[in-house]
Amino acid sequence: LLLEMGADWVVAYPTDLELLGLTPEAFFERVLQVQLRAKAVLEGPNFRFGRDRAGDTRRLEQLCRAAGMQFSLALGESHAGELVSSTRIRQLLGEGMLVEANRLLGAPYRLRGEVATGDGRGRQLGFPTANLVSVPVLIPGEGVYAGRCRWEGGAWYPAAVHVGSNPTFGQSVAKLEVHLIGVERDLYGSSLEVELLEPVRGVERFEGPEQLCRQLRRDIEQVERVAGGLGPSG
Repeated sequence: LLLEMGADWVVAYPTDLELLGLTPEAFFERVLQVQLRAKAVLEGPNFRFGRDRAGDTRRLEQLCRAAGMQFSLALGESHAGELVSSTRIRQLLGEGMLVEANRLLGAPYRLRGEVATGDGRGRQLGFPTANLVSVPVLIPGEGVYAGRCRWEGGAWYPAAVHVGSNPTFGQSVAKLEVHLIGVERDLYGSSLEVELLEPVRGVERFEGPEQLCRQLRRDIEQVERVAGGLGPSG
């Protein structure tokens, strides 16, 4: 998203115990001065850095001034009297409060993963799903979500996304499964990109396959109402 907004470079800096053990001063020197050779630094008001989160924006400004770097403080956005932060958004996603999380994000929550071989039960029921693994970001709380999905940077398609276990068939292992509406093709090994738009329902246990299929048809109808107008599109 940052690249789409015009950033020339985006670095996801690896965090390990050595990095977390650095003092604020050592972190500033190693990362900002030596490795990034920064000329200017922009941070939010609640930024902390260094061992035990000892450094704050006041200390960062002092270090920047001494090193001849420009320092700017972004005041941030507030919603309902509370600062919009990644901590708050992660909490909302973990609780399945997707609409509120998306409102704070300013865009639908997006995740990526690889399609792995599943048990094939969805296909047997007439609702084939892509079993997503190796998802590098936070997976939201259990439930069924309306979303849209694409692969290899292609068109977006409406998608019903199931996060959690399958109690109807006695499965307790949580999975992330995506049913792409209107798509009939083998996606094994593909990389999928999924945007979650709003929750549909929680994870439920049904008496058997027939009851589950009836609910799945209702789920898909709701997903099409939410996401049908968004895809397929470029």
